[in-house]
Amino acid sequence: MTTGVTGQGATDSLRCPTTMDFIHDCSTQFPLANGGKTTLRPEKSNNLTLGAVFEPVSTVSINVDYFRVLLKDTIVNGVASAVILADPIKYASFITRAAPDPAFPDLPGRIVSIDATNLNLGNSKLSGFDVEGKWRFATANYGRFTVDVTATYFNRFDSSLPDGSYMGGVDTTNTATGGLVPRLKTYSSIDWTLGPWNLTFAQSFQKGYNDIPGATNGDPRRVESFAIYDLQGTYTASKAWRFTLGARNLLDRDPPYSNIGGQGPFQSGYDNTYADPRGRFVYARVTYSIQ
Repeated sequence: MTTGVTGQGATDSLRCPTTMDFIHDCSTQFPLANGGKTTLRPEKSNNLTLGAVFEPVSTVSINVDYFRVLLKDTIVNGVASAVILADPIKYASFITRAAPDPAFPDLPGRIVSIDATNLNLGNSKLSGFDVEGKWRFATANYGRFTVDVTATYFNRFDSSLPDGSYMGGVDTTNTATGGLVPRLKTYSSIDWTLGPWNLTFAQSFQKGYNDIPGATNGDPRRVESFAIYDLQGTYTASKAWRFTLGARNLLDRDPPYSNIGGQGPFQSGYDNTYADPRGRFVYARVTYSIQ
């Protein structure tokens, strides 16, 4: 087990209005207990998959797979501290408090730890489609081309809460269990090969989602869709030598703004489960194969 702290600005709503203690109760950080438990039960699941492959011509193929999963005793990394603090009576079992303060005998003791250890959080219900389309063609003078598009579409991804109710996780920030499931994710690529040369241009796309309300006005907002582009070129000099140069997030796009930033992890302004903040990444690789 490890210890940490909540994000900044955490408040004990049972004590803060009375104590106005900005060290222990108001707009502060509370200790967190993280890690596993010996009482965790293994996850179990019931799965259903149906698939079909279509090849209208020899150069075109389309794969469609439907999946439905019921996951029981889902293991999650604890309930988010923001959810626990939003209703400290409902989630009192996750809060450890000190003895009542004689100065405020009618209030519970101050928070000394919040339980964020792993737990079996009921069931998860998910379903959707995996689709892949591929088109291959060759030209007389300009090489071979392959166009490939893969997509995952979620109809539902619902997770149960400690009180037995369910929270939808598709296109919605899940403040209870963390993480985000975009309704649609795609990866598209165009691959070109001519003699020793190979070039691949690709796009990764995620559909936008519903953000948590803003802290100033409480208005709902949408996070915009997010797409990044990758480019990789390879030159095969011989059977032994291969040289590769590429770039991920070629256009150096920043993650879209989200209110969820800072609710759990310490980043601010974006959802780290939705986008990578590292920006453009250029790499080179030399490969030598022993024959």
